[in-house]
Amino acid sequence: MAIKITSKVVAKKKNWEAVKKNLISAQNKSTDVGWWDGFHINDRSDGIPLAQIAQWVEEGHAPGAFGGMRTPPRPFMTVALEAALRQNGWLEKKVRANATLVFAKKLTWSGFFKKLGPDLVILVQGVMEELSNPSNSEVTVALKGFDNPTIETGHLLSKVDWRIAERKK
Repeated sequence: MAIKITSKVVAKKKNWEAVKKNLISAQNKSTDVGWWDGFHINDRSDGIPLAQIAQWVEEGHAPGAFGGMRTPPRPFMTVALEAALRQNGWLEKKVRANATLVFAKKLTWSGFFKKLGPDLVILVQGVMEELSNPSNSEVTVALKGFDNPTIETGHLLSKVDWRIAERKK
């Protein structure tokens, strides 16, 4: 005696199309973290955009570019932030939880990006506060009164911001 078992697979294309549409709507958006407003203000360099200061800290600069001294690169936005993103399980959990809410139609992608922005700012600020290598020169430590290569007045740190960006297709 033989038993014959059959099955039928029913694909609900409508559900898949909804998921696909949802993913496509998010592919051209991102949460960006950086400096869009504000200027560096101290007795040596009033009026330099904070984004420029951040770039000089990140990439270093040659003599004469800022204060007349060469500074080494301190890649806090690329290397240090990437490492912090990998090490922070709380951020990964939040991304997963919020993505789940998006697919359950309880949160929009805009809402997802809005929830992510403040957390990314906190993460960048934490990286800036902890970065210590390469350290400042003895002269710089004497001028600043402390040795943190990404912080001078605290203005750059306090002005980290986020925005939802539209990527070009």
